[in-house]
Amino acid sequence: QTIQKLASQYLKKDWPVVKPDERSEYRNIYTVWKSFLEGTIQVAQSRINICENYRNLISEPARTVKLYKEQQLKKVW
Repeated sequence: QTIQKLASQYLKKDWPVVKPDERSEYRNIYTVWKSFLEGTIQVAQSRINICENYRNLISEPARTVKLYKEQQLKKVW
């Protein structure tokens, strides 16, 4: 039922690259599901890229802070 709700959103969408007489071939659940999965993959990949970029940006400053804290602890002990 949830898939049908998602599919109905895509079925209402106009497909500019498909000719009107061929549209019935492209308006089935498998095509809608495939396009939904492809969109999900694209979003997931962009989020992974953003996370990797963020990790690369903070890794060096985090390492510096960690080393500083370790040095401070060694001085105390």
